[in-house]
This record gives sequence, structure tokens and C-alpha cells, in this order.
Amino acid sequence: MTSQIEELLSIQRAKNDGARRQPRQVDVGRRGAIIHRGQRPTPPNDVQARESIDSMLRASGWMDQDQLNLRAVREFTPVTGRADCVL
Repeated sequence: MTSQIEELLSIQRAKNDGARRQPRQVDVGRRGAIIHRGQRPTPPNDVQARESIDSMLRASGWMDQDQLNLRAVREFTPVTGRADCVL
């Protein structure tokens, strides 16, 4: 019985080694999704996001609090967690 188990394990290892050496087959739909994800632009970092949000707020008539040195208003920490922007 032990020899049969060892033989089956050996066969399985050989199959796994062969499968590892060959590239996996990917269907066309998944391949397209992978390519699309790779071509997406990277999301903005905190500074870029802040600049974008501030320009949208100024364009809509909100006052940019950073000009008045009121960073505590912009980076507010309520009970539920930190908020980057509070209106």
C-alpha cells in the first residue's frame, strides 16, 4: 500500500512539474481584462488627489481652507475615523 501511495505521489509530482514549465492557458475574455487592468492609469497620490479636490471645490464656490491655515478643518478626525476633507 505504501509503495502504491509513493508511486501515485511520484506521478502527481511529475504532472505538477510539467504543468509548471508550461504557461497557463488564459481565455480571451480574461486576457482582455488583464490587459485592460495593466493599461489603466495609476490612481493619484494623496497630494494629487488633494489638489484635484481643492480645484473642484474652488470651482464650485467653496473656500479653500488651506489659504487661511486652517488645516484642522481640512484634515478632521471624527469619532468614526479620519476624514481627508470636511465641508
